[in-house]
Amino acid sequence: LVNASTAAHWFDLPAFFQEANRVLCSNGVIALSSYGLASHVFIHPTKSAELHQALVHVCYGELNVFPSQTNNNVWNILKFYC
Repeated sequence: LVNASTAAHWFDLPAFFQEANRVLCSNGVIALSSYGLASHVFIHPTKSAELHQALVHVCYGELNVFPSQTNNNVWNILKFYC
C-alpha cells in the first residue's frame, strides 16, 4: 500500500507514480485521498474499479455525503490517473 492523504496535488505525479510502481508489490494498491471520503482514489492492477464503486456506494448512497469544492478540485487533478 502506498498512501498519500491531502498531499497528492503537490506531487510531481509522473515521478510519484513511477516510484510507487517501483516499490509496490505486484498486487499493491495506491490510495490517494483529500478531505472527505468521496475524494479517495484507489489504483490497483485489477481492482481499481471495484474499490472505487464500493467507496462511491458508501459515500453517495449509504452516507449521502457530497464532496466540497476542494474535493472537486483535487478529484479533477487525480481523475486522469485512475
